[in-house]
Amino acid sequence: MTRDLPSSVQPVAAYLSADHGRYLLNAAFNTGSTCSICSTPVNHVLDAYCPQCRQLTESADSICDRVGILIYAVQYDTQAYRLVQQYKGNFPGPDHILVMRSLLALGLRGHVECDLKLSGFAPREMGWAVVPSSKGRDTLTTLVRRLAARPETQVPLDVTPHGFEKHVFRPANFVVPPGTDVPRHVLLIDDSWVSGANAQSAASALKLAGAHDVSIFAVARVLKPTYEPTKRFLSEFGQRSFDPSICPWTGNVCP
Repeated sequence: MTRDLPSSVQPVAAYLSADHGRYLLNAAFNTGSTCSICSTPVNHVLDAYCPQCRQLTESADSICDRVGILIYAVQYDTQAYRLVQQYKGNFPGPDHILVMRSLLALGLRGHVECDLKLSGFAPREMGWAVVPSSKGRDTLTTLVRRLAARPETQVPLDVTPHGFEKHVFRPANFVVPPGTDVPRHVLLIDDSWVSGANAQSAASALKLAGAHDVSIFAVARVLKPTYEPTKRFLSEFGQRSFDPSICPWTGNVCP
């Protein structure tokens, strides 16, 4: 059954449901209708992965072990997508920061136990990292550090100074400083997942630096409404009410 949210997170869940639930849409991990890695709608009932994730699983040596997605953000004129874009802009407003902080709190404080259960690691074996912005913005890192139960367990992860390449799987885009003590399990956090190339590159960089297991949590999976599987999925599931108790790691009940 669905696990009750921690008492400290329940007011956040209530705020999101009451003030923003009309446009927030839970990500779904449904066999036969969405990608089992990133929750993107798939073309055929027999497809386990979307095209991007299939390519990564077939060609990449080391990607993350699991992905958690909290909500969908459908391009370009939905409120959820505008929220993500305005938050990521040069001058995000306080309302955008508040909603994003609340979503992070729900996903991280509300469901960090789910990630630990799925990974099989104890809290003492866990650290966290943030996918760094190639534009030098540190808003996400600041928000996550304030929410972290153990801020001191942050694993530093930097954008390479030697030519960052966008939109491709390239672990060399990111670097863990030499001498960093990387824990066995790392929870890697990003604000949005478009193709997954950046987050998966960062996960691979963490593994190359010594992590045994990496989970990626992304607040929003960005969807293209012109993609036919997305059209079908939204026509069937797009009107669901936002449920803050749904686990971002399973799209259903907590593990």
